[in-house]
Amino acid sequence: MDDVKVHYNSDKPAQMKAHVYAHGTGIDVAPYFVDTLIFVHSFCCAIFKTQNLK
Repeated sequence: MDDVKVHYNSDKPAQMKAHVYAHGTGIDVAPYFVDTLIFVHSFCCAIFKTQNLK
């Protein structure tokens, strides 16, 4: 989990028409994002990717 980096107030999610954008070991969170469930889901996806789990 030390590899996962969260970037708050990012414009990348808006480019993807999303609230959160997970890529590799990074998570970009849109400035207006509040919904915790979607954030947790994206965080878990990033963790699985670092562990090479599917």
